[in-house]
Amino acid sequence: MDEAGGFTISNLKNLAFKGGKVLIVRHIIGFLVNFIGGVILARVLGPEILGLYFISYTLFVVFRAIIDFGIQTHFIRIPDNPNITDIRTAFTLQQAVSLFCVVLIILIVAPFASRWYGHKELFYLIVSSGIGVYFYSWQSIPLALLERKLEYDKVGIIEVSEILIFNLIAVIGVLSGIGIFGLAIGNVLRGIVPAVFATVFTKLHRN
Repeated sequence: MDEAGGFTISNLKNLAFKGGKVLIVRHIIGFLVNFIGGVILARVLGPEILGLYFISYTLFVVFRAIIDFGIQTHFIRIPDNPNITDIRTAFTLQQAVSLFCVVLIILIVAPFASRWYGHKELFYLIVSSGIGVYFYSWQSIPLALLERKLEYDKVGIIEVSEILIFNLIAVIGVLSGIGIFGLAIGNVLRGIVPAVFATVFTKLHRN
């Protein structure tokens, strides 16, 4: 960094090169973990149960996008660093939206989907996705702040931790005999673990 606290051209080139390597590595790790975990889960659970899981995962992705509300992209692109007031306002908004989404998922989406598809197990999967979605609201802003600083190694750890923890818990749970509840626990932890990493890395808990 220069004396004004900004990045020099040389630093930017080095950070961009390092970020590119991290991006490639995290995609490779994520693909391999998802592939191996998917093969194991498909063989043990069968296509029908795995299909139910993907319904819950689709809802996880959709509601995560709703909760983000474009805030992460906004914080990355704005010219000046966001101040603590901006961060707290955005965080409060995301918390409100996430809590609303969780209530919606538990009271309406999960019961309707489980009856529509005729599988009561889907209720637990969708509810677990809702809980995981809530904890995403704790990592969206930290991810944006880390990307602003070009700290892609930390961003990679946060993103890969979601994939690792879900597959690890889901596979262990399924192989231990708890079946679909292993997927449900994995759905919850895929929200909690990255949120913990994100909070620790950005030290938002001290503000």
